[in-house]
Amino acid sequence: MNPYLKYSGMAFQLVFFILAGYYIGKYAGAAMGWNQSTTSAVGLLFFLSTGLFKIIRDILKENV
Repeated sequence: MNPYLKYSGMAFQLVFFILAGYYIGKYAGAAMGWNQSTTSAVGLLFFLSTGLFKIIRDILKENV
């Protein structure tokens, strides 16, 4: 597989994780009546860390 395609795919995955975390956090905050900016930030940080963990795991798996 072309390395450019592989790493650009990883970048799109990270962008997807960030956007999903933001909107899920915003929706959860609205549904529960909490501060939407706080839940958006928490969702974004959680999904960002999950996305980074997945990307690092994929890179390490490739190098083994």
